[in-house]
Amino acid sequence: MIFLIRKFWLVKNPPIIIIEENIVFTLIKMIPVFLVQKGGFLMRKTVLNMIAVIGVSVLCTISSFAATGGPGVVQISETEVSTEMVRKNPETMTAEEIIDDLYHNMGHTELIRCAKDNAALLTGEKAVVDNSGYMLIGIYNDASVMYDAAYPLGTEQQTIGVRSDGTYAALLSYTDYPTEAKQKENKEALNYFYQVAWDLREATDEMTDREKVVYLADWIHSHITERVVGLEGQPATRLMSRVADCDGHASLFHVFATFCGIPTEEVMGTWKGGNHAWNRVFVDGEWLFADAVSNQTLFSADEAATMQYVEKSVLYKTIEEAKNSGYTIQ
Repeated sequence: MIFLIRKFWLVKNPPIIIIEENIVFTLIKMIPVFLVQKGGFLMRKTVLNMIAVIGVSVLCTISSFAATGGPGVVQISETEVSTEMVRKNPETMTAEEIIDDLYHNMGHTELIRCAKDNAALLTGEKAVVDNSGYMLIGIYNDASVMYDAAYPLGTEQQTIGVRSDGTYAALLSYTDYPTEAKQKENKEALNYFYQVAWDLREATDEMTDREKVVYLADWIHSHITERVVGLEGQPATRLMSRVADCDGHASLFHVFATFCGIPTEEVMGTWKGGNHAWNRVFVDGEWLFADAVSNQTLFSADEAATMQYVEKSVLYKTIEEAKNSGYTIQ
């Protein structure tokens, strides 16, 4: 069985589960598929809960940073953040090389691999492979590919297929097909992404971790000039356009903060009752939160509750559960 997860924003009586037959992935045999759509906030974190429910083993290890498990965090092993890097000219680099540099502190091997595949695909460095009417980004081994940072380029939502063997198929709509013009545009966005990340790294080099968090959140808040609800969260694309919703803010902060040496996650849920995404950061031995949309930083879980931040995971593993939830089934 494969669960296909799509992300979209809350509408009145949104469809939650659609059952279709005979969905074909080129890498596996034809089997029945549950298409799971969640009205509201993002599917990224939710899949972790789903996997636990359906009994699929998920490796979601964050290996680059030292911490003890925070909310929603698998135990993190203690290793040093790499700081030995040299700034290069992105125009002479491939898309994969740019992602290698910017994501080297991420710790999520599969997230990095997915981001490299996404960047290579949409800059024309990787051939387009059709997969049941979608472009195949790749097949991955853990749920870290649910983070928006795993998809630096593009404008359309990605579809994540959780396969029966526990791996994840990442797919992209042909709306983002990389024509020659799009390839050039996407590479320019990656080049700019690289330059800004390095500018921020150099600007924060002498700062404490707390100062970095405040600086980065404020920079993103100030430089994303339009906050449009419902956009996808691809960080390089959103940075280039300077138009993003909370997904784009959270994914940009995720990339920039980790690049500057701050262990970071993307968090999904609600804020003041509305769907929202923000970040969790590990500073001075504890997990705190940062929100580049509201430009609020370094608040604790208790403070988050007072500020009406609610981290949520909503997923229905059966049609009956979805029916009982009050959502509309189509």
